[in-house]
Formats: sequence, structure tokens, C-alpha cells
Amino acid sequence: MSKRIAYLYVHSVILTGLLAACSSEPQAQSSSRSGADATKKAKKTAVEQPKEDNEGNACEDGLCKAPLTIPVAAPPSAKAAPPTAWCAAAADTQAAGQKLSPLYDAICAGKVANTFFVNTLISNAYSGSGEPQLYQVSDITNSGGIVNAFFAVAIKMPITIASHFESVAPRDGDQNTERERITAQGRKPGNVSVTPAASNNDKGWSRGWTIDSPSSAKAGLATVNTRYVYRQDHYDLGEGLFMYTSSLQKSYETVTNYQILTAGLDVDGTGYQVMVAKISAQDKGQAAKVKDAVKNIASSLVKFMYSQSTK
Repeated sequence: MSKRIAYLYVHSVILTGLLAACSSEPQAQSSSRSGADATKKAKKTAVEQPKEDNEGNACEDGLCKAPLTIPVAAPPSAKAAPPTAWCAAAADTQAAGQKLSPLYDAICAGKVANTFFVNTLISNAYSGSGEPQLYQVSDITNSGGIVNAFFAVAIKMPITIASHFESVAPRDGDQNTERERITAQGRKPGNVSVTPAASNNDKGWSRGWTIDSPSSAKAGLATVNTRYVYRQDHYDLGEGLFMYTSSLQKSYETVTNYQILTAGLDVDGTGYQVMVAKISAQDKGQAAKVKDAVKNIASSLVKFMYSQSTK
């Protein structure tokens, strides 16, 4: 698979992958042997998951709880300086300061990076080994058939964030990228379209696209369709700081909310992406599988994204 599909994966695959995992998984087998095998597999998976992250935050089946001190600003330090510089720069944009402010507030306290950003996400960023740590900013809920997820995850890349912004991220504007992304998660792409977005006057805005992303997947004898239109924007905030955002423009099927805010920065000369997401979707009658789907899809995509940044 080409390098062109490196960036957008965590941003927009998590949701459609989640739906595929929930909706296209075969129903439980009736035979006792199949049931026993499934139980055995589930027990093995649970044993392999860490009970806490590097900072002692509680984890359950691969999903970690964000610490209760999220609003607390991190004390000044060499480690906190790049995240705080990012928070200060991003706060002056309409995207982070207004439209996606709940996501911004999850990692920044005013214009200062909070302890969740510095001590939890940066410190537990996935760097190519072990399992990625996915943090629930709030519990995954299901109300009236709508699943709501609010989570964050970080990746430590083997390239600088400037290299990512200049060489990897622009490929988001390629229609084939979106089609390959859909295919890679086991879904059939529909009539995908990617249209360059009109420029806006938001501070630091560099480029953007409106992406119509229809797809389908088999769920037993049925076909589950997913279609939503989202806006993808890239920002150069100056001083080696970058920001990527995604937001739902129109929902046709399944998706009801889609917001992503990603901080792009270097720490000790290495590129990091710190992503915060709020996603809502119809559970398609598979509510019990949603939590595992969030964990598994996010984990596999973070690993894929890291591997692409090494090529």
C-alpha cells in the first residue's frame, strides 16, 4: 500500500471502521464449539491488555481513562514548552478557539497545555511497539441507538511534523487516497468525490477539501451503507506548529457527528500527532460491540499510520 494513505486514516477511518466492525461481524454461531472458541479468544485478549498506562491511569481492555486532572495547566518545563506553544497558537484560530473548542479544551487550559496533553498523551504516544493507548475523555455512551465517543490518542513519528505536513498530509486531497482508505478497512467505496475547499481567512489556514465518502459493507445477508460529507482543513501555525481538523458537513446515512482536532508538533526533534475526536453514529443494532470496535479499529489504524511514516 502506498505512502499516500498515511495521514487521514486515524482521522476518518475510525468511524467507518467502527461501523464495519460492529455491523459486518457475523452473528454468534449456534454450535457449542464455536461459542467455546469465542469465549476462549475473548479471555485471551483480555489477559493481554495492560491494566494501566505508563502514568498509572486505569485501563480496561485497551481503553484507558483520561486522568481527572485534565483542566490543570502543566507547569513550565522543557517538556511542556512545545505543547504549550501549540495551545497558544491554536487558540487564536476560529477552528480550535470556537468551532472545535470542546476538543481543544480537552488538551489545553486557556493557552497552556494541560497535564493530559503533556504527561499522559505525549508520554504514552505510540512509537512502533506494543499497543497504542486510546484514552476516553468521557465514557463511550449509547442513547436512543446513537453511540457517542470522545477520545484522544497520540503518535510519535520517526519524521518531523514539518516533513509530515509537507510530504504526507497533502495527499489527503487525492480521490484515490479516500478510495484506498475505504478499501483497506474491508469496505467497498462508492462514488467518492474530493473537492478543493474554498480558502478562508482563519489564521494559519493552508489548504482543505470537502470529501464525500460513501461506502458499504456486508452484514450477513444485508448490506450496511455509510455516507457522510466532511471538511478536512490543514493549518500552518508557524514556528514548526501545525493543526489538522475534520468536521461533518452533511450526514446521509449512519454518521450523526464527526469532529477531529489534531495537534502537530515536534518534541525533542521528533514529530507528534495528538488527536482528539468526538464521533457519534447509529449503532445499527450492535451496541454491545461498539466499545471493542472503537478500541480495535483505532489501535490498528495507529499502527498502520506509524508504519507508513517510516517509509
